[in-house]
Amino acid sequence: MYTHRPIRLKDFSYTRSGYYFITICTEGRVHRFGEIKNGMIHLDQAGIMVKKWFGILGEHFPSVYVDLFVIMPDHIHCILKIINSPSPSPDTTEPSWKEPSVMDIVGWLKTMTTNEYIRGVKAGLFPRFEKRLWQQRFYDRVIPHWDALQQTRAYIFNNPMNWEHDHQDEL
Repeated sequence: MYTHRPIRLKDFSYTRSGYYFITICTEGRVHRFGEIKNGMIHLDQAGIMVKKWFGILGEHFPSVYVDLFVIMPDHIHCILKIINSPSPSPDTTEPSWKEPSVMDIVGWLKTMTTNEYIRGVKAGLFPRFEKRLWQQRFYDRVIPHWDALQQTRAYIFNNPMNWEHDHQDEL
């Protein structure tokens, strides 16, 4: 029986302030959000809808900043920066605030985009999908230092330009 190898760091709090590289793929890697032409992504209506939710993400999670993202035909890459405030003192009467984790943020983004995609299907704007819009799992990596952040930014920025080279067997 095949089991998935854990990909998250053991004993690491994914609510910790810092930069995180996230990749979320569509179920079955189906192209849903546009196409790559001449090294540039041309978003379709579904891709524009996903882009809208990245704009709203920081409003929903005030401690989260979207550093950079790219929407590809069958996946998205992004760098999120979580900036958590220090915990209040134990004697405070303020209600406790749960800082969002990477899993909370990705779950919210998947839920919001899936719900709007379903509304788009019902309105005849988007093609139907089987089972799920997004794969259940997603990839995340803690970005440990400045050089890694710069390398990850370059990877995301260049992703559309590398698409045709990476997908030659599909052409």
